[in-house]
Amino acid sequence: MIGWWISWYHHPDDGPFELHTPWWVSGFTIEEPQRETIVAAVMAEDEEDAWKVVRASYDTSPTRLEQRFCDALGDREPWSAEGGRFPRADWMQWPV
Repeated sequence: MIGWWISWYHHPDDGPFELHTPWWVSGFTIEEPQRETIVAAVMAEDEEDAWKVVRASYDTSPTRLEQRFCDALGDREPWSAEGGRFPRADWMQWPV
């Protein structure tokens, strides 16, 4: 498994999600209904598996999840991928 830097728009009607790997709300869309822009790091075999991790973090299957990007992290730590924009927190579980 490798790390993936992944992002999606979280629609409020999809309900809550719970992800223990590093993730942040990096912004919001301007159109209504306003959606959070989520950025996360997940461990997965490939890109398809990374999106499965995200979908599995929801209580019910998200129907409005709009994918933004999914990039392999390589040797980078997820919180350094944006030049320190997303600081590491104690609750974040990551194998590094």
